[in-house]
Amino acid sequence: MAILGDYYYVPSHQGVQSSEILNDPFHHNTKDIYRSDFIKVPFLKNVIIDTHLDRIDRNHPETRYGIIYGFMARLVHDTNRFSVFAIG
Repeated sequence: MAILGDYYYVPSHQGVQSSEILNDPFHHNTKDIYRSDFIKVPFLKNVIIDTHLDRIDRNHPETRYGIIYGFMARLVHDTNRFSVFAIG
């Protein structure tokens, strides 16, 4: 599902936590948001998809709900357009 969106997040190191990205959409762990060039689905243009919203880690017991809002904020800034959407 994640590869169908126009954007995707693949952290090269440790993934960002909800609290980190909501406090700072430019957190160093958010630099790994990419635009897809694999499958183009016109209906999902300007959409980032996160399939793991309910996943929590024993060491970081918080949900990932905030991450998707942080991704949207970052993409609005980086693309300079307000027509960015998310599916989680």
